[in-house]
Amino acid sequence: MEESKELIGEVNKSSQEVVKVHVSTFKGKAYVDVRTFVQDEGKDPGVVIPTKKGVNLTPALMLELLPILTTARERAAELSGGAH
Repeated sequence: MEESKELIGEVNKSSQEVVKVHVSTFKGKAYVDVRTFVQDEGKDPGVVIPTKKGVNLTPALMLELLPILTTARERAAELSGGAH
């Protein structure tokens, strides 16, 4: 059973952290992993390692979460004076 992991994209969270989105397969099932990565102490700059801060979702669960996340983003923008 072949397992795979594909980086879809990443966003800098801060100068020390980056959020990466991967699509992977494990035991024949597909998952979307959204996880925070940090600089690995003692390694070359640019080498990052995953943290426990993240979530691993099935595509079906992600589909359910998307409208909730959109509503949360809109509400957060309202609370911060309209900033997106």
